[in-house]
Amino acid sequence: MSIRKSKRKIALCIAALFWAACDNDSSSAPDVTIPPESSDIPGSSVTPTSSETAPAESSSSDAITPESSSTYVNPDYPYTLDNDPSVHCKDSTYHHISFCPSSKPRSQVIAELQENTPLYGTIQQPVCADQNHDYAIFKCDDGSMYPGSPYFLPQKGLLIQQDYTDDGKWIPTKEKIAKDIEEAEASTDFPYKLAKDSTINCKITYRTRTNTAGTQDFTYQNLQEDFFFKCEDGNSYEKEEMLRDEEGYLYKRKDT
Repeated sequence: MSIRKSKRKIALCIAALFWAACDNDSSSAPDVTIPPESSDIPGSSVTPTSSETAPAESSSSDAITPESSSTYVNPDYPYTLDNDPSVHCKDSTYHHISFCPSSKPRSQVIAELQENTPLYGTIQQPVCADQNHDYAIFKCDDGSMYPGSPYFLPQKGLLIQQDYTDDGKWIPTKEKIAKDIEEAEASTDFPYKLAKDSTINCKITYRTRTNTAGTQDFTYQNLQEDFFFKCEDGNSYEKEEMLRDEEGYLYKRKDT
């Protein structure tokens, strides 16, 4: 064999080995597939955004129960106190215990009176008209109690304080005071005199104040009409600052 043929054969073998190695590398390389941009690919691993998931849960402020609502009314206390809307009341009964002495039998009391007659003269037997009895009240969820009709009357779910007018009618106290204030403010007559300067004329006007009222059994808050004076100098004055006569009555101008 000639040297030329040997070189050619060696070159063919090297080329064959090279291509064989290339085939092996290409067969072991991973098969990379680029998916299309469409989101409709079956088995796609794209995770939806939070807005595409289940509807968002409502916040706690949106969940209002009847108990937490300001319009909720306890059926056991169907009336709202007009003077204080946070207080709710119901019809009830109060049992009054007589304050008359009852520790001694009547016969013993009479015997003691007769025994003391020679020492003190004739002694009238005391008469106590107070008796045990029940009377209607409104009991409220804050522990307070209010008198029954006609001083407080329930109207459309409200427990309204009433006031007796000059024409013999019961009207809500708030309404009466508001009416008196309106009439007083509209008046152009200033018949009273200021104590520190009798040349200044004044008139009566009104305002609402809260007063503590009640009985020996319980007390309660009620509205009351109070008056003061507005004068031509543009200022307001209390009753004690007005001019009075010798008997203590408020002094009026002589032309009235």
